[in-house]
Amino acid sequence: MNTNGKGSIVIVLDNIRVLGKIHNLNTYRRLSQYTSIPISTIGSWYSKNGGKQVCPRLETLDKLCDAFLIHTSELFIPENQFSVESKGKNDSMRCFRANLSQLSTDNALARPKDRIKTLFDNDSNRYYSYMRKSKGRSIPIPEIDYLANKLDTTTYELLKPIKEVI
Repeated sequence: MNTNGKGSIVIVLDNIRVLGKIHNLNTYRRLSQYTSIPISTIGSWYSKNGGKQVCPRLETLDKLCDAFLIHTSELFIPENQFSVESKGKNDSMRCFRANLSQLSTDNALARPKDRIKTLFDNDSNRYYSYMRKSKGRSIPIPEIDYLANKLDTTTYELLKPIKEVI
């Protein structure tokens, strides 16, 4: 897991800055206009309210990445150059659920009971709230980092695009 010693939130925010520079969107206002994300939301990601980092929500990052025609998982790659365009609409929670299932199976955690015990510290409510396909709870970035560490992988691997089965 190589993140150059940076947490995912820092990597994401650095990459949003890079995207802004690439597209000549050097202010929160211009980025807001381009992505249709409120300027106050964007500003909150970069300011520390009472010393606490405000985390972007995955759904908001999906919207931002849809505007830039990239997959949301690309934001989690340190020092990304963003040379590949995505053609589809982002759904990070769908990718997360599929990738978590696959990575869990690869790590001998095929049964939900084993996943709950090992990855979610026996908190079945938390597990099922993230895994629910409709009205599921959005998983915070620090929680994705935590799960990636438990599975000995990267946050990108938990969010990367899934291959469609035909």
